[in-house]
Amino acid sequence: MNTSKIYYDLEGNEKTILQMVKDEPLWAANRVQEGEGFEAENTRLKAEIESLDIVLAVAINENKSVWDENARLKAKLANIEEGLNRLEKKCNDEYLNVGSVYWDGFGYGFGFIDEDSQHLTWDESLSDLIDNLLTKGVD
Repeated sequence: MNTSKIYYDLEGNEKTILQMVKDEPLWAANRVQEGEGFEAENTRLKAEIESLDIVLAVAINENKSVWDENARLKAKLANIEEGLNRLEKKCNDEYLNVGSVYWDGFGYGFGFIDEDSQHLTWDESLSDLIDNLLTKGVD
């Protein structure tokens, strides 16, 4: 116990802690109870901090998971776009550079302009190739 700290009574006289306890027992009891209240509040706050640390750790981990998933999806999209570009080139080469890969609102497709009729025609033979590209990516 530190007895060197100086306290002051109601008249302003200097006293040690032991003198204050002897001369002012109500003051001493009040100080003890205040300390107990602070101790309980301190314990509660420490528990709250630990709980917040756990919440923060979970949030950081979830955020990392979201970023990892985002990176994975970006890589998959880049792979699909590369495959579509290769597919379009292959189709353009095979159909005299008049075909194009497009999104029709329901899925990707390949159309080409029939040289005789000049109408855009869907090529069903490429449907499996496109589906394979979108589900498996570029080989």
